Amino acid sequence: STHNKSYAWFGGGWSSGIKHSDVSRLDFENDTGGTPARGYLSYARGEHMSAAGNQSYGWFGAGPAPSGWHSDYDRVDYSNDTATASARSYFLGASWQTPWADAATGNADYGYYAFRGYYTALQRIDYSNDTAVASAKATFDMFPGDKSAGRTAMGNSDYGYWQGGGPYPATNSHNARITFASDTTAATPKGNLAVPTINATASSLAQYGG
Repeated sequence: STHNKSYAWFGGGWSSGIKHSDVSRLDFENDTGGTPARGYLSYARGEHMSAAGNQSYGWFGAGPAPSGWHSDYDRVDYSNDTATASARSYFLGASWQTPWADAATGNADYGYYAFRGYYTALQRIDYSNDTAVASAKATFDMFPGDKSAGRTAMGNSDYGYWQGGGPYPATNSHNARITFASDTTAATPKGNLAVPTINATASSLAQYGG
């Protein structure tokens, strides 16, 4: 999912073995009203995809599709969210190397995506040039296990934080920070989570997207 200051958008996923392309929207001012269906992603995507966005758009990337694993990403236009999302570009690597979009966050200009196992580097989508292939940025090499899966992410305009994860069923409590202004510098260890976690979730300040 991703969001702006007014709404959150949820896309893809699977149930009973069937992958979905549906996008639904939660209205923060009417949060007892459920999540009505809006549009669709460009095709059905299952688990292990991630999203980040700003106040105008959300970028949903990677994940398994009925035709196999994919490394591309779609863009949802919040102002026209009943339309099918537009296919934009790709993450680095062949589709079998970057299917597991572990966790993502960003600021108003960029989205940063972590991947399971195959890459220790974050990949960055430049929102102003989202038909270009994503670029490799900072790494998570400071912790054993940070090359694995199940992390969560959050951030603000200046920093992104990635927490937890591990090769299932093992978990860790690591908390690493990326400084967006120097996003080629390796992640910095910060205070640990209270308990080791895997496959958790988080949200960021709506002022910045998330």
